[in-house]
Amino acid sequence: MKHINENLREHILKTPLSDTHSHINDTNPVDALNLLVGGYAIADLRNAGYSYDDLHTMWNSKLSFEERGPMAEAAFKKIELTGFSEGHRILMTDFIGIEDFSAASLHKAQDFINENANPAGAYHLMHNVANIHHTQSDILTKNPKDVLPDYGRDNPDFFHCDLSWWNFSNGIINVEQIAQNSDITVTSIETLKQAMVEICRRFAPFAIAIKSQHGYQRTLCWQERSDAEADMALQRVLKDEADRADRICLGDWCWARGVEFAIEYDLPMKLHTGHNDGNDFMQQENGRPSNLCDIVRRYPECNFMMLHCAWPFLDETVSMLKHYTNVYGEMSWMWGLNPPAGRNFLRQVIHGLPYNKVFAYGSDTGIFHACSMAMHARKHITIALSEEINDGYISEQQGLDIATAIMLGNQQAFFPLDRVNSNRAAAYQQMAVLA
Repeated sequence: MKHINENLREHILKTPLSDTHSHINDTNPVDALNLLVGGYAIADLRNAGYSYDDLHTMWNSKLSFEERGPMAEAAFKKIELTGFSEGHRILMTDFIGIEDFSAASLHKAQDFINENANPAGAYHLMHNVANIHHTQSDILTKNPKDVLPDYGRDNPDFFHCDLSWWNFSNGIINVEQIAQNSDITVTSIETLKQAMVEICRRFAPFAIAIKSQHGYQRTLCWQERSDAEADMALQRVLKDEADRADRICLGDWCWARGVEFAIEYDLPMKLHTGHNDGNDFMQQENGRPSNLCDIVRRYPECNFMMLHCAWPFLDETVSMLKHYTNVYGEMSWMWGLNPPAGRNFLRQVIHGLPYNKVFAYGSDTGIFHACSMAMHARKHITIALSEEINDGYISEQQGLDIATAIMLGNQQAFFPLDRVNSNRAAAYQQMAVLA
């Protein structure tokens, strides 16, 4: 890289960044060391030789920061060059204003967390400081009613949520939760379909997408399943007698229904693709982009978003985006997983396909790291596009246009933001009246 294009750098800093995949599940305070040396850094620390017992000792808030700070300093040193640690360092220096893991610094960090771990603080940090346009949160509870979380009441056009289809796509039927959200008890494939219809009627209008991360538990390969096949599998699931084949059969049927609801409610279907977080369980072939060919070909009316652009299968991702008009790539998590790969992928996209098919950022994390990883992403987007300009492949103006599109414009064109903003505002207003 010759140099950073300063006009581009300034433009990228000023352009609001859409966060298309986050985990803003609550706004409760956490321990400073759990935040600064935790999260996605855990997998790297495990690979650096740390046991879970070591990590739990470091996160044990019953011990003082004086006791735990040296542990954190040593641990962070082991992983400081990884993409996730780069984001953690930005959180420390640029947001909290600390440089190390001394007790004084950690007390300052804890004060910062306690002050901002609330809906108003989260909105201020993410929107006003990190210049995030809006965020789209995964519902880790997998409960449909959580598409309207309490923390979003004051800013419904900022805090968006996805409707989770994770359990359904895995062939997991939570009878009690489904009944709570639909007033229908699942006993057959017909009642399951009725419950899905009612869940979507109640909650899909407030969701920004339907999302499934079943790639953590099973293959992304899909095949058409008849109602009869699915019902036989469902009966075994309900009796707790199901094997893996039953779960996949029922999951395929449920996944297809989720896609059909996405079409009906004019929502995209987000899918976890590629690498899995954690350690020592991943079946890497499960997350290959090409596994999706059958379902995206079967449902051309649905727009599918491949979360994380299926790193490390990036060449395959480019091919999928180039071939299928209804498949889009989203770069959440990539800037933490492997920043150089993210930069190279962005450069491939520019020359491999129309860049309207790509969304440059999703934090894939909570309030605080969503802010620092946004700055982290801006840095690497700037580097990648500066390299394109310096190498003579694009003009400065083209670089500015690309940045605007992949950071904000593509997302505004792809997601039904205006419609969902209106629906969410009305829902929160009604909830306030009924309170």
